[in-house]
Amino acid sequence: MHLELILIAGFSAASFAVVAIASVISDLFLFRRKQLDARLDDEFGLPDSKSGVRSPLFKDLKASDRKSDTRTDWKYRLRRLIDQSGLPLTLERLFLLCIVISLTAVLIGLSFEVPLVLAVLLLPAGPLLTACAILIVRKRRIEKMRMQLSDAFEFISRAVSSGQSLVAAFQLAGDNCQSPLAEEFSLAHEQMALGLSQETVLRELARRTGLMEMQMFVVTMLVQRQSGGSPIEILNNLCAVVRKRTKLQGKIKSLTAEGRTQAVVLLALPPVVLCALFFLNRSHVDALMSRPGLVMGMIASECVGAFFIRKIVNFSY
Repeated sequence: MHLELILIAGFSAASFAVVAIASVISDLFLFRRKQLDARLDDEFGLPDSKSGVRSPLFKDLKASDRKSDTRTDWKYRLRRLIDQSGLPLTLERLFLLCIVISLTAVLIGLSFEVPLVLAVLLLPAGPLLTACAILIVRKRRIEKMRMQLSDAFEFISRAVSSGQSLVAAFQLAGDNCQSPLAEEFSLAHEQMALGLSQETVLRELARRTGLMEMQMFVVTMLVQRQSGGSPIEILNNLCAVVRKRTKLQGKIKSLTAEGRTQAVVLLALPPVVLCALFFLNRSHVDALMSRPGLVMGMIASECVGAFFIRKIVNFSY
C-alpha cells in the first residue's frame, strides 16, 4: 500500500513539474500572442462560433444557436458556458484545475487509507466539482442580470426616444447599470463602435448573457430592423414582459422554497453522516469501504436522486 502511495505521489509530482515548466515557457515566449488572441476574442467574440449566420425569419434564437453548434464542437459549448459564468478562465486553465483537484482528491483518499479501487473512483471529482462551481456561478450571475434587465431596457428606451442611436443607448445602459449587466452592454457598445455589425453584436450579447429575456430583446431588435416599427413601443412592451417574468420567478421561488430545502437536506445527509462516522466510529466506515460495489451503488443512488429532485423543484416558464 505504501509503495502504491509513493508511486502515485511521484507520478503526481512529475505531472505538476511538467505542467509548471510548460506554463513558464508559455508565459515567456507566447505572452504577447496570448494577449493578442484574448483581445480579438473580447472584441469580436469566439472566432469559431459562427454566430453571425443569418436567419430569414429569425423567430427562435435557440434554433439559430443549434444550427451554429452543429458546425462547432464541445470546446465551443464549454467556452460559452465559461463566458456566461463571467469567470476569467481559459480552457487550458480549466483542464489544469480539473487535473489538480482530481489528483488532490485521490491523494486525500489514500492518506485516509481508502482502498485503491475507491481512491481511483475519486478521479472524476475534479471535473464534477469544477462543473458544479461554474454552473453555480453562472446561475447566480444570470439571476443578478435578470433583476437588472428591466432598468437597462428603460435606459435604452429613453435614449432611443430622445433620438439617440442604439450604440449610444448601449453606452448609456453600460454607464448607468450595475455589474455584471453594465459590463455586457459596455462590451456590446465597444464592439459596435469598432465597426462590428449590429446583428453579430446582438447575437453575441444574447450568447454571453444566457438570458431568455435578452434573447427576446435581440429578436425584437432584429425583427424591427428588418420589418420596421416603433422601437420605443417595442422596448416599453418588453420592459413590461420582463417585469412580469421577474415577478413570476419570485412567486415560483417562494412556492418551491420548502421543496428545495428538503432537497438540500436529503442530498447532504448521507455524505455528512459518513464523514461523522469516519471520526466517531471508524469500524462502521471500514466495513462499508471494504465493499466497493456497495459504495458505488450509494453514489449512483445519490446522483439519480439529485437528478429527479432537480426535475421536481426546477422547471422552465
